[in-house]
Amino acid sequence: MIRRTAGTTLLSHFTLRSSKPHNRLFSSIDSDIFSGSTIDSDFSFSSDESASIDQEKQPNIPVSAKDFAFIQQRKSNPPFESSCFHCSPESVLISKVVKASRTRDFDGKTEKILRRLRGKLNESVVIEVIEQVNHPELCIKFFTWAGRQIGYVHTGPAYETLISILGFDEQTRVSQNLLKDIENEDREVLAKLLNVLIRKCCHNGQFNLALEELSRLKNFNFRPSKVTYYALIQVLCISNQLETAFSVYKELSNSGFFLDKSTMGIFANSLCRVGKWAEALNLIEREDFQLDTILCTQMIKGLLEASLFEESMDFLHKMRANNCVPNFITYRTLLSGFLKKKQLGWCKRILKEMIQEGCNPNPNLFNSLLSAFCKEGDFDYAYKLISKMEYCGIKPGYVTYNIFIGSICGSNGSNESNGLMDLAEKAYDEMLEKGIILNKINVENFAKCLCDMQKFEKAFNIIKEMMKRGFIPDTSTYSKVISLFCEFNKIENAIKLFEEMKRVGSVPDVYTYTILIDSFCKLGFVSQARVWFEEMERNGCNPNVVTYTSIIHAHLKNKEINQANLVFERMIKMGCNPNLVTYTALIDGLCKAGEINKAWFLENARKLLDEMKLTHWPRNVKGFKNVIQGFSKEFLLSLNLVDDVARSDWPPLGPAYGIVINSFCKVGKLEIALELYEEIKEGLRADFESRKMYFCLIEALCLGFRVQKGFEIYCEMINKGHVAEMRIFVCLIKGLIRVNMFDEAMQLCYSVYSKGIIFCDDEKSFDGG
Repeated sequence: MIRRTAGTTLLSHFTLRSSKPHNRLFSSIDSDIFSGSTIDSDFSFSSDESASIDQEKQPNIPVSAKDFAFIQQRKSNPPFESSCFHCSPESVLISKVVKASRTRDFDGKTEKILRRLRGKLNESVVIEVIEQVNHPELCIKFFTWAGRQIGYVHTGPAYETLISILGFDEQTRVSQNLLKDIENEDREVLAKLLNVLIRKCCHNGQFNLALEELSRLKNFNFRPSKVTYYALIQVLCISNQLETAFSVYKELSNSGFFLDKSTMGIFANSLCRVGKWAEALNLIEREDFQLDTILCTQMIKGLLEASLFEESMDFLHKMRANNCVPNFITYRTLLSGFLKKKQLGWCKRILKEMIQEGCNPNPNLFNSLLSAFCKEGDFDYAYKLISKMEYCGIKPGYVTYNIFIGSICGSNGSNESNGLMDLAEKAYDEMLEKGIILNKINVENFAKCLCDMQKFEKAFNIIKEMMKRGFIPDTSTYSKVISLFCEFNKIENAIKLFEEMKRVGSVPDVYTYTILIDSFCKLGFVSQARVWFEEMERNGCNPNVVTYTSIIHAHLKNKEINQANLVFERMIKMGCNPNLVTYTALIDGLCKAGEINKAWFLENARKLLDEMKLTHWPRNVKGFKNVIQGFSKEFLLSLNLVDDVARSDWPPLGPAYGIVINSFCKVGKLEIALELYEEIKEGLRADFESRKMYFCLIEALCLGFRVQKGFEIYCEMINKGHVAEMRIFVCLIKGLIRVNMFDEAMQLCYSVYSKGIIFCDDEKSFDGG
């Protein structure tokens, strides 16, 4: 029999000696609500009962070394020895005695030795012996023998250890033959073992397996204990198997048992979860329970999960009518349930009642409410919650203020209206007074919002103010704020913060330097950008492809071709491979260098394009996104590459080809332009750059008396989904006139006029030749 231990449940024993962690089914139940004992009273018996099991009185005869001689004849097993390292000497000795006995029943010597060691038996010794013996039949013999000894009673963990040795787990059931062996040894042990086995299945959430074990228990002509019925009903209710739960409940009632309060609460909660609150009330009345705070709270929890909000509030009133005072757990259950269902209006009402009754929420509950209202965009009420916290004697802290300010400033700028930023700044000022700091992410986001509101000085001072209160900014934080100032062309602030960063010992990284270099290059301050470029190399910070490309692009914009080439060569020498954007910038710069009439520039651009095809032809859009990652949006816009990133499945070399094709058209090298067009035409899309290239080709063909080829290019353009511009029709008409095809020119004019062709007006200027 297992003794009832005060303050301990049998289910809690199951987790102490488990060979592997279990999925604790009941952990999902609120421990404050669903509390109750699951001790099986049948496992408890008096010392008189245990004395009747073994009436034989043995004298206290000392044990000699001679009695253990037969153990020494057997070779010890090294793995066994190592596994016993932390075991007690008594368990090691007993396990050796048990393993040495290979007969069906213990022989005289074994009985003699074990009998003299029975005074050492306790829960831990029995468990250690079973684990060391690790042999089902021998464990059964020892377990049965130990259960008959005066002064010792098997406990839940002992039964569970035996179950694990017998081979029970989530995939395997205990062998029927082993159960038969236990029955032959001691039916009483078998009955308790099967009850423990059922409860173990229930505890693990395996209600189907628990029902199978229940059938086996009945096949051995045993009855489930009261606690076994409770465990079955609980697991079935939690698993939403209410019909089966009622069947088990009927068996329990027919056996003369009544529900305990814990099982009653879980049963009522499950019924309310499916909207059967009336049946729950009938069951409570049938079991002669009185509605109290705990039961009502459990039912409210179920009703909220069923989205029965009015009914849950009715139970709150029913509580008061029955002189049951709602406690903190009741209100927490209500607030949590309404929050999960996003019923914030009900939350306001509950919170008001809660505070009026002096049952104040704790900081965690306040922060949960604050977060929910912020997510819904109700920042005015969220800010009032901070005041309510102080009214309830709770000091708003780090988490509270970071939730509030982070919610306003952390939505990619979507919440940065004047009114909301006023609230954020007000909360920020309160933080400073209380010595509270923002976290790293919120420092960056708050600074961005302030910059968006043109409050640059306040944004500049954030890091200093946070550092006074213990915040330690890292390189990433400095870099993000510096990039903000550069984005808004507040270069002076960016430089001051950069110098402050170095002064406090934070080492700039390649990202920090590249931000400054790129910003200064875009503003035309190439010399200062080169100063930082040289500084980062002296400090051991190697420039990356973004850094080099920014410098190259800046030199090309200033038509400083030689300097751009030197930087490019330096880039190659340092082992930094150019990418798609680097090549496109070089091609663009060569073609726009003001020397377009010189073949040298175009020849170099053509060579770069060929190299670009060989080395940087991304296989998919993801590859292209990786290639251009790190460049500023303005730079990519200047190369017309941003839209290409968003499109689907073709390598975005169109802009580079377009630049070169247009340049060859303008200098009259039409064959080369057409050759490049044939390479790229399959991947062209209906965008502005492609239309521009089509126009240049058609214009050049018409001027070169190749109108038929111009019409072929026009047809290909239409098939690609482009809409013809007026200037293209003008070019075609003039081309027809140039080759004396007047009738065709008139026919085209008539078609344009009569068929209502839609013209684009993307470019106002036109030089049709």
